[in-house]
Amino acid sequence: MRIDDDLTDFVLKLARRKVAMCADRAATLADTFFQALDTLTTEARGACCEVNGEFLHVQLPEALQQLRLAEMPTFPLSQLHEDLKKHPAYVGSNQQYRGHFGDNVGTKNVRTWKFEAARVKA
Repeated sequence: MRIDDDLTDFVLKLARRKVAMCADRAATLADTFFQALDTLTTEARGACCEVNGEFLHVQLPEALQQLRLAEMPTFPLSQLHEDLKKHPAYVGSNQQYRGHFGDNVGTKNVRTWKFEAARVKA
């Protein structure tokens, strides 16, 4: 199998997912942000995101840093905040959460953006 075949299949799957995600509403910067997070390595995503039960907790500053390190396009912060708050999965921001975030030894108490995990991945 050639890389062209892998890339084509990946882009088609991504396009189908985006169509399904946005079928009932226009795509937003928040949708692009979540898709960008999906492209991060497991280690990078684990440093900024954690699923606990039915909720996805995102340390937004760390997530943006991980995206920068992965050489992804930057997101205008005020527009991203606005779009994340309007996303159907949004539960709250500035939420206290104690999680591992890639650290297998201990936990840390941080402020996160909280989303319904199933609705982010829909």
